[in-house]
Amino acid sequence: MIISIWGKVGAGKGTVAQVLCDTLWYEHVSVGAIKRKKAEQMGIDIHEFNRLGSLPENTEKFEHDYELYQQSLKLTDKIVLDSRLAFYNQPHSFKVFLQVSDEIAARRLLNDTKRFGEVVGNYDMVLEKLKARNMLDRTKYQKIYGVDIHDIGKYNVIIDTDQFDAQQVADIVLFTFEKWMSNKSL
Repeated sequence: MIISIWGKVGAGKGTVAQVLCDTLWYEHVSVGAIKRKKAEQMGIDIHEFNRLGSLPENTEKFEHDYELYQQSLKLTDKIVLDSRLAFYNQPHSFKVFLQVSDEIAARRLLNDTKRFGEVVGNYDMVLEKLKARNMLDRTKYQKIYGVDIHDIGKYNVIIDTDQFDAQQVADIVLFTFEKWMSNKSL
């Protein structure tokens, strides 16, 4: 069964997804990682890749291929799908939304130089960039697909990650996932 996971920048999606995969022996499919690798192959950073992908003439090339890829995954696959459109492309998956305050997310980004080295700067600059990125993502997907990726009504579980570490968030996901699966089998 696919577990789809999404959240705002800095919510801990990738970290929580990896904890879930390690626990469940699932495969981690991160559309963000796929896009970062593609950007690297193009010789640009992920910010430029996202900017180019938001241009109407690039929508097909930058977004629809990832949409089709996600839709091609079998619901019975043992995958944690980390993607902004996972709930949309895998509507019958177990859908997780990770919420985070902008302030906590900015602090996390500043402290994670390994993964977010490109946004390292001062706190105010990082806070401004992540707010802009969250707004760009929300606007882009509303325009392209007519869906609000921040509409929490689309998810099976919503977790505010401000007060929890990745293991605690994963434990909550696992508990609700197991309960959801047992209700499906009744």
